Amino acid sequence: MNKSILLILILLVILLACLFYFLYLHNQTDATGQVHASYSSMIQSTPEGHAAPAIVFGTIFGSISIMLFVLFLYIGIHQKKASKNKVFLWLLGLVLYLMIFILGILDYLTYLRTGSITTYLGFPTPTAWMLFGIYLFPLYFTLFYILKFKYWVLSPDSEKRFRDLVQ
Repeated sequence: MNKSILLILILLVILLACLFYFLYLHNQTDATGQVHASYSSMIQSTPEGHAAPAIVFGTIFGSISIMLFVLFLYIGIHQKKASKNKVFLWLLGLVLYLMIFILGILDYLTYLRTGSITTYLGFPTPTAWMLFGIYLFPLYFTLFYILKFKYWVLSPDSEKRFRDLVQ
């Protein structure tokens, strides 16, 4: 069996285990937010925050989702001869993406522990990590896709082979 397919299978089984845990084993009574004391149009989590299992399994679920995303992108550009440069750039992207995600989680845990909110560009820092980190980081992979398309996705040899097949 191909290593990539085996890795995808393992990650999906872990994802399913997390989902099974939350759907059938974990019983959190205050899973939804509560109305904010000062601003009735805003909903916030409970003062204690989410239960520790929700944070742990949520972190695992998010991390595995990121791993699958990067793995699927890599499979899309993978060719028989993988250059060490390409593998390094993709692994670096995976590590940076996971670090941004984990930093957002740690920032949220800091908020729960201290109760003080710091802001970045008008957003609470966990939200800023989400908006400016998690959402924008895939541009890293898009940049390499654009710059290396001719070498990683459709090499001149692949293009020639495709034209020969079409004709």
